[in-house]
Amino acid sequence: MFKNNKVTLLILLIIAAFVGYNYFLKKDKPTNGDLAVESQQQDQNGQPAIGKDLMAALFKLKSLTIDDTFFKDPIFNSLTDFTVQIAPQEVGRNNPFSSVGGASVIRSGKGL
Repeated sequence: MFKNNKVTLLILLIIAAFVGYNYFLKKDKPTNGDLAVESQQQDQNGQPAIGKDLMAALFKLKSLTIDDTFFKDPIFNSLTDFTVQIAPQEVGRNNPFSSVGGASVIRSGKGL
């Protein structure tokens, strides 16, 4: 009788563990019908909900205007450019990892 209770208890524990796993830990995978419903969702204006924030940003950019009167201002036009031209210089060494003042060694082949 004691052995029969152990088997029954073991079976009940396995069933409880299975139910607990399915209820608490297992994530539900969406079915094909759920995906179709999700992709068809629309906002209040009838537009698709996907990309709504992108469209809002685009409309904000389209509404921007640039005031070009600043560039026609005599004070802006009276500014002087003090740019100094830099003479071209030698770029650097062929091998930046070789010792300073030493000759660089060029190796060929795959076994570097």
